[in-house]
Amino acid sequence: MAARGIVSIETIINEAKDCSIPWKDVSSQKIDEWLTTFALAKGTCKEFILASSFPAVSALLGNTVVEIFDGFEERANVYILALGGPSSGKTQSHKICVTEPILHNLETKSGAELLLEDATSNGLFNFFLRSKNRVALCTIDECHEWFKTVVGYKSTSSAPSMKRLLQCYDGSHWYENKGNTNKRMGVPSAALALTCFTQPAAFLLMVMPKLVSNSNGLLDRFLLCLPLIKSATISERIEASKKLKETNLTSLDKLYERVYAKHNSSDKVIYSLEEEALDIYVRHNENNLSSDSSEAKNDKNIIRLAAIVHVFFNVLEQALDQRVQEISAKISAQTMTAAKLQRTSKVCHYSP
Repeated sequence: MAARGIVSIETIINEAKDCSIPWKDVSSQKIDEWLTTFALAKGTCKEFILASSFPAVSALLGNTVVEIFDGFEERANVYILALGGPSSGKTQSHKICVTEPILHNLETKSGAELLLEDATSNGLFNFFLRSKNRVALCTIDECHEWFKTVVGYKSTSSAPSMKRLLQCYDGSHWYENKGNTNKRMGVPSAALALTCFTQPAAFLLMVMPKLVSNSNGLLDRFLLCLPLIKSATISERIEASKKLKETNLTSLDKLYERVYAKHNSSDKVIYSLEEEALDIYVRHNENNLSSDSSEAKNDKNIIRLAAIVHVFFNVLEQALDQRVQEISAKISAQTMTAAKLQRTSKVCHYSP
């Protein structure tokens, strides 16, 4: 486009796809190879595996926090927006990272309600009333219509408001007066882990401008995932499936069970940063002191991602090595660097 600051949707999508994750810098070779094999065998991509599994793990971490210094701590729940066209593997990643390991396995074994399937405001509020301080996990496949309600395109109050989603990112309290007696009901902390899947063009044309124009910070809470999808042949998927069986780790069931068991047996697990990891975070924070609010939220997301990567990749590597040992309470500089490299790209923060 000739006008400064105005770009086509196609340009935005292509620029986003160019911002790929530097896999060699964010995970070990062993984890990278397993994620590649797992995704290929299951008919999706590594980026969508992380887009589905990271919020799931963040919910299973419960009320876990990262203590940055005495009196300053950050939660672990994250919001991820994953964009992809038809047949790109969005639904499949939801199935293998959420439906099968959590709804069909972990909920049955633990007896706990973990997955929120009613993504309305009432559904979310009632989940927190039932859940006894658990973090709600919500994954919305083809979320375009839901988001249109959130940002106000539709005259209905069924979806949570933007303000409520902001509060659930922070784990704020939620109280309402209910019934004929106007009785006050609610919870002291209502935290949400969220993955939203949809197709890019319609979302960027209809929903993104509303999120940008509101300037309320909701868009900044989301981590963006818009991968470059490469089609695989049936032969490649068959070979990947054979290779996956050889790893003795063909699902996320046992990994999620272990994460849940460790982080939901007591009120709160506390992780902290190794000195070098803290230095990385401090330098990053100070470099962004004069930046806009999106950088401040990236600071929050970096800490949250560091907690997720620290736990998930630790448990995953142990499973691949067929060993079990305690997860360190200290987050390393390598993990902090990996979290920084995975934070939101700004390519879709545009002015329509």
